[in-house]
Amino acid sequence: MIPKSTLPTISGNRAVLADARIPAHSAKTDAWPRLVADNNDFARIRSQLDSDPLFRKRYLPAEDHPDLHVTRTDSAFKPGGRMNAYEIIGGTWMAFLHRVTGEPKYMEAARRYLPLIAAAEKTPLRPAIDATSSDLMQGHWFLAVTLIYDFLRDTLAEADVLTLRSALCVQARSAYRYFLELEDWRYEQNHTYIPMAGLGLAGLVLLGEEPEAEAWAGLARESMRRTGNVLCPDGYYYEGISYYAYAYHWNVIFAGALLRVTGENWFSRPPFQNVETFVLHHLLPGGDRVFDWGDWGPRQGQQGYEAQWHTHPSYLNVWSLLGLRAFRGTSPALEAALRWTQTGPEQMLDLPLFSMLWENGFPVEKPTPPTDGDEALPTHHYFPDHDAVFWRTSWSDPDATALMVKCGPPEGHAATEHLRQLPEWVMNSGHTHPDAGQFLLWSRGVWLAGDTGYTCTKWTRDHNSILIDGQGQFRDGRYHAYDGVDYRQLDKIRMEDVRLSDREVELTCVLEAAYDTALWVQRLRRHVRFVESRYLIIQDEATGRDPHAFHFLWHADHEPIALDHNRWLIRNGRASVVLQAFGEGVETKVEQAVVPAYTGFPDIDPDFRPRGWRLEFVSEPTRNYKLAIAAVVNPDDPAVVRMEMINGARISFADETDRVRIVG
Repeated sequence: MIPKSTLPTISGNRAVLADARIPAHSAKTDAWPRLVADNNDFARIRSQLDSDPLFRKRYLPAEDHPDLHVTRTDSAFKPGGRMNAYEIIGGTWMAFLHRVTGEPKYMEAARRYLPLIAAAEKTPLRPAIDATSSDLMQGHWFLAVTLIYDFLRDTLAEADVLTLRSALCVQARSAYRYFLELEDWRYEQNHTYIPMAGLGLAGLVLLGEEPEAEAWAGLARESMRRTGNVLCPDGYYYEGISYYAYAYHWNVIFAGALLRVTGENWFSRPPFQNVETFVLHHLLPGGDRVFDWGDWGPRQGQQGYEAQWHTHPSYLNVWSLLGLRAFRGTSPALEAALRWTQTGPEQMLDLPLFSMLWENGFPVEKPTPPTDGDEALPTHHYFPDHDAVFWRTSWSDPDATALMVKCGPPEGHAATEHLRQLPEWVMNSGHTHPDAGQFLLWSRGVWLAGDTGYTCTKWTRDHNSILIDGQGQFRDGRYHAYDGVDYRQLDKIRMEDVRLSDREVELTCVLEAAYDTALWVQRLRRHVRFVESRYLIIQDEATGRDPHAFHFLWHADHEPIALDHNRWLIRNGRASVVLQAFGEGVETKVEQAVVPAYTGFPDIDPDFRPRGWRLEFVSEPTRNYKLAIAAVVNPDDPAVVRMEMINGARISFADETDRVRIVG
């Protein structure tokens, strides 16, 4: 045990973290497995394997599966210094299957990982954000090793048990001390909660055996509780669907283990409420694409990175949803999201035991969208804390049209009060972008207005938003675009007058707080109205002390085509949109959207890549700015579409379908 006198001196809110404990007498401390399953769960799974051939085929590995025949080195680290963590996951899977089936081949395969685990005892890791991702690797190492220990604790030879326990203790002591030395805590960041959840699992599995385990589990419990308080207050994951898929399940795994071991139930509060609605509304018609704002998409070296932009499908894991179903209970949105989510070969953590464990009779079928007309599953949703709107014409029609608009502070409005209550909390919004006012438009299986993906530096110009004199929001041009910006200022970014129905969506974005106050823009609004999935009007207006040129940005996968009468055609496959700008002295620019793609390190060595095209409408410098973009989605004949501004407020549309339609 580390003598308390050698730990750093801390006070205030951080002292609460340091003093946190999970008393051993309140928890299961004399039985294993205890973390994610017990003997009753294993008996249930064993029975299903015996009675359900499809279940058996889905989960039991073939005789030539590499995890059954792996040869591992005894080095805890790869060349270059990264911890061998993902590599141990195969041993966890083998240990789980041994516990389920009792077959010796799985025990033999799991034991082959013991030298690799034992080697970690020689090098205590500090879970810092560094070039080797020590924080993430240690978190995954903790998960893999604690589960191996948990599954095999009462069946391994005592020498093997001591090997595992010793390695766990060395890494847990190092992580615990590292966290106590922190001045700043980034509760919402996966770089904090992944290693913290791992430390907590180590503490929970060793309760009753290691005196320090109460402190390890206690620190993790208190930190993860604060993570839950600041993450997803309305179900919306602030970093987007891609990082939800990578990281969110750590919250479910830790909270599930805490419930099983101590009886403490967190699942009736954030971050476990309404997350399924976030997932469901991000799934696009067709099922293998998502609303892809934020740091979405393959990074350099990952599958799909070299593919033509927006041709690579999106896969999600379902562990989080299955875990919520198991621990919290279900909902119509959760059932719908489970049935529609497409899983694929790109899950970063290839560990099927959670699906096998939590599936619990859930029918695994071909991904199926929700049925239209179900009052419990409206085709539109507004997330009020993050001010994001999702709207679509249909769940089941693969050619449906869908719109997303977002205009809120990067971590939601509730974060302002949490910052006041948690002075040690320092935000880390690195995977969010300066994109307030952004809109995304999908129709007939393709993007008509899209985004530009995972970038090394974040620029407003790479989104369907607004520039002022060519300048973006906040302090863009950095990976951490919000560093040094007073969050009370960001909290003023919001939506107003949100009205949603099956027929249309209407809202107003309040945007002046998103830009540098030195610009003296006193009022900046974006009004969005989309009627019958056909007529779209986006009206921007601003007033300020000084004249400024305002830039309206629209990103498309293919080069926009100039038509007559200052009209533009964006065509993508079978989908198209004709749009026209109404404003005084408007100049139009078209260019390839070349963005600084992410290569592994923030702000360093970007890989500049073309990701579609940028259509830009630029006003002449003015103190009173007004611009309206009118668009007709999927006209039968783009050549005959005509639009006219009426009295500076309404738009008259005329095409082959409607002789005259006035919107505004």
